Amino acid sequence: MSFLRKALFVGTGGASGMVFKANSKKERIAKAEEAQLKILREQAAPEDPPPWIARAEAEALAKSEQAARELRELPAQRAARGPVTYKDGKRVR
Repeated sequence: MSFLRKALFVGTGGASGMVFKANSKKERIAKAEEAQLKILREQAAPEDPPPWIARAEAEALAKSEQAARELRELPAQRAARGPVTYKDGKRVR
């Protein structure tokens, strides 16, 4: 592999050195370790949900709170209307 790099370097007049960087083994290992740590940090960090998910959750919570409030108020509304009576199978107030 090093022979090919050297041949390219000589053949292109040094321009291949810009493409094929001569990194030492220690530099490559350090760079790989940094990349691995970055991946582990990203996996461990909790990610904020996208804004549209947060809005949808807020809307769902508001709807459920409104439904619960309506269910709590329902007996009071029925009591305010008075008793329901039936005459000849029809509802009469």
